[in-house]
Amino acid sequence: MNSLQKVERALTLIPYLSSNPGLSIAQIAAAFDATPAEISSELETIFMRSEEHTSELQSPMYLVCRLLL
Repeated sequence: MNSLQKVERALTLIPYLSSNPGLSIAQIAAAFDATPAEISSELETIFMRSEEHTSELQSPMYLVCRLLL
């Protein structure tokens, strides 16, 4: 999977997770035709925190924008 495809999946994952709280990694992986390891890695990337950013910048919108950089 190339970088653009990863960003596209991340952009799809965020609203999917928001609309479907409580799903297991296996359920999410099945919904996205991915392995649980791939989904875990992408979720870690999406939700990673950095000390240099304020809590305001941790909103999903800003996290996705940082993925695009």
